[in-house]
Amino acid sequence: SLHEALKEFKDSKLMKEIFGETAFKNFYYAKLEENDAYRVVVSEWERNRYIKL
Repeated sequence: SLHEALKEFKDSKLMKEIFGETAFKNFYYAKLEENDAYRVVVSEWERNRYIKL
């Protein structure tokens, strides 16, 4: 999942070295925010499956 990938990314010394501290933090927090936004979206499949009108 993206959440697990972000955890691995955050703990990676290599990624910090490759990106540099500022770019690393910017990328990490942007993707964290993206993941949070994704988690609150209810897909069409979920609506059709769980909401019976």
